[in-house]
Amino acid sequence: MTLAPSDAARDLPAPQLTAADLVGRPMPGLRGALHDGWVVTLRNLRRMTRIPEMVVFATIQPIMFVLLFAFVFGGAIPVGGGGQQAYREYLLPGVFTQTLAFTTGTTAVGLADDLHKGLVDRFRSLPMARSAVLVGRTVADWFQNFFVLVIMALCGLAVGWRSTTGC
Repeated sequence: MTLAPSDAARDLPAPQLTAADLVGRPMPGLRGALHDGWVVTLRNLRRMTRIPEMVVFATIQPIMFVLLFAFVFGGAIPVGGGGQQAYREYLLPGVFTQTLAFTTGTTAVGLADDLHKGLVDRFRSLPMARSAVLVGRTVADWFQNFFVLVIMALCGLAVGWRSTTGC
């Protein structure tokens, strides 16, 4: 037995959203998109604090590269007659660049995982900017990368790296 709507119910207009229904929603446009992106950024940063293995593993690999290349391979590659100090001046920028290049892949895999698990579909059902998922994930990964770069720079300073100019 199926229930059919009464004639009176069929004639009612569809409910319309009013401004009062959207109270608390930030302004649309760029300001709203920035707000939504920041909210998703905070969500991803909170996720990083709840899964500390992500940050630990992202930090250990670059530190391992710095120590490995500074001490194990440090004397094997002669650089401009400056010895190990000159080698370390070339080493750290290379490890910085390598680390940042590898973490862009992590951002892409994380976005694909969010898409596969249906998170992006759930966010699409919300009144938020479509760019917020991409912006939020990318900015959160920038914060993580900055943290890793600071740790690597401190590790580099500990092994004798000094940033100098060529002048």
